[in-house]
Amino acid sequence: VDLAYLHIAIYEAVNAIDGSHPIFAIDPPNKVPWANIEAAVHSAARRILMTFYSADSVYIESVYQSRISLLPNDSTTTKGVEIGNTTAAMFLALRNGDGRLANIPYVWQPLAPGVYQPTPPGSPPYVPVSPWQAQLLPFSFDSSSQYRAPAPPLLTSAEYTADFNEVKIYGSMDTTYTTPEMREIALFHTENPGIHVPRNIRSFAASQNLSLVDDARFFAQVYISIGDALISGWNSKYYYNRWRPSTAIRNADIDGNPATEKDTSWQPLAITPRHPEFPAAHGVVSGAIAFTIMNFFGTPNITITLT
Repeated sequence: VDLAYLHIAIYEAVNAIDGSHPIFAIDPPNKVPWANIEAAVHSAARRILMTFYSADSVYIESVYQSRISLLPNDSTTTKGVEIGNTTAAMFLALRNGDGRLANIPYVWQPLAPGVYQPTPPGSPPYVPVSPWQAQLLPFSFDSSSQYRAPAPPLLTSAEYTADFNEVKIYGSMDTTYTTPEMREIALFHTENPGIHVPRNIRSFAASQNLSLVDDARFFAQVYISIGDALISGWNSKYYYNRWRPSTAIRNADIDGNPATEKDTSWQPLAITPRHPEFPAAHGVVSGAIAFTIMNFFGTPNITITLT
């Protein structure tokens, strides 16, 4: 989500100088067409990162200075820095009070059919991830609940039964029903998405040889889509509060479904993330990325290599 803030500020700073695309949120009063665009990019990025990650200020400043030192030491660079800083500051002011990192405590509910519970290796204090993100003000629409997912399948439905048994067999630490390749594919996707997704988006963007202006627009569109999809997804997760497979499989005797069988010793192949099950965050993010890339390039025939 923070990368949406970053790339909106960069996009607006670039567009303030280039002016070839619509304004998204900010129109800085000090914009001019002759300023150095790279300087505006570095300055806008620095302002957002310093605000959100002040503990890393020494590193952020060192990277910023190394980039700025490569640019002409003249008024175009000075003006670009000014525009980037102004744009980022205006955007941060616009977002003030939007709910980022708000103190929203999560209240655990007693075990009941379908209700989210701490999962192994959960131990006190077991705190779900970012309940505040479920109520964060979106970037491109009005409310975090505006595009809430439809309700998950009933615990007694054929769909739930099929999903339950598929996960029980193929998502297990037990290797009886899985091949090494299947497990490797599964574990590939357990890398921290905050590292995995940006690295692969950067790699893909570099392969497209976009201009700096188009790069700024591409990254803004992708991360606004990801950010808003995650906000919607988190709103859905904490609204439905759906139990994870570890809980569902270990407590199948209370789900009212005779076609699901409990296994109190069941263990997942990978450690369960600390947030409710439905909808899947990886699906939320992947859908946002795919749809945005398709629209940006005007074709669904895009090849992406994930590493």
